[in-house]
Amino acid sequence: MTEKVSFYTDKKSWEKFKDHVYRSSGTMRNLSSELNKIIDDNTLINLEDNLKRLITSKEIQTFSLEEIKQDRPTVPISAEEIIREMRKSHVNLS
Repeated sequence: MTEKVSFYTDKKSWEKFKDHVYRSSGTMRNLSSELNKIIDDNTLINLEDNLKRLITSKEIQTFSLEEIKQDRPTVPISAEEIIREMRKSHVNLS
């Protein structure tokens, strides 16, 4: 079963791809089959998995939610107060 798919690409890349297909097959009728070959190529799909294998678990540093909350920076003045001051200054300009 086939699936109809749409995608966006820049014009220059699309023209290069069409030119490549025409040069390799002699016809433009093979655009879909060439796109299928690219999609079926698992090299790009498995790239993330392969990169993850290169990183050892000791190099990955994790943080608990509590640690993140403790180290969260605090703001000396609340956003409400800043906005209130900004509005006051606009009123005084009129």
